[in-house]
Amino acid sequence: QVRHLQAEIRELKRRLFGRSSETSATTQPTSTKPPDTRKPRSRGQQPGSSGHGRRNHDHLPTTHEVCALPETEKCCPDCGQPYEEIPGTADGYILEIDVRAYRRRYQRKRYRCPCDCGNRPRLLTAPPPDKLIPKSNIGVSLWTTILEHKFAFFQPLHRTLAELSSRDMSLPAGTITDGLQKCVPLFEPLYKLLAEYNRTAEHWHCDETRWLVFEKQPDKANFKWMLWVFAAKDSIVFVLDPTRSHDVPEDHFGDDAEGIASVDRYSSYKAMAQVRRARLSWLSAGPMCVATS
Repeated sequence: QVRHLQAEIRELKRRLFGRSSETSATTQPTSTKPPDTRKPRSRGQQPGSSGHGRRNHDHLPTTHEVCALPETEKCCPDCGQPYEEIPGTADGYILEIDVRAYRRRYQRKRYRCPCDCGNRPRLLTAPPPDKLIPKSNIGVSLWTTILEHKFAFFQPLHRTLAELSSRDMSLPAGTITDGLQKCVPLFEPLYKLLAEYNRTAEHWHCDETRWLVFEKQPDKANFKWMLWVFAAKDSIVFVLDPTRSHDVPEDHFGDDAEGIASVDRYSSYKAMAQVRRARLSWLSAGPMCVATS
């Protein structure tokens, strides 16, 4: 009993005065293995391994460049006799990238109608090239670059603008921010199709986390929103909502979704209408809860 009480005292002292890490020295098991005297393994590919070889870049477009001796080196430096060129070349490849900003100027041709048929206009002008946003001078390729950097590479917008500025293309942040908002309706049909496809799955992993949205709302005292995720086998849907209510997963799944949802013990999942109507039942699985049809 004395040893047991002393062990409790040591444990309480460790919690009060010890390090906060769970892997502190008092919790580490004592190892009885002899010290390892082997030479530590160096980083990187080891000598003698087969390796994977050079990566194949045959899919990239190729430009051809002829390398020749300078005119002053095409002859023998001692006697001045010119070298004789022989057939064949020694070839090699170098990976390069050419990224440049340019201005695309278009010229719309105009036409005159010589006939008097009906109410046809007398003058016609060819339509301009397609644009993502009407009356904007930013082309589709530039919007593609901005969207790719922001959502695929997670690069802040000001860094993308700084990168474009280094290529002599200075764009105002307000114009790009306003253009991104105008792009939202263009993606809504695709988002709705993705959400509908996500509902047809049979197993989802769901979770929610706080997300700051600096937009004032009369009925909301702070900027804390919730970012919900519904991950299926081959589709992921994110829902940004001001609340953490059960209405969010309830509205996403709808009335026809049936399957298994792996979630935590948050009560909103249990309060879904699908559960109250006995379409889904909740089973405890250790630290997780599972909704099964």
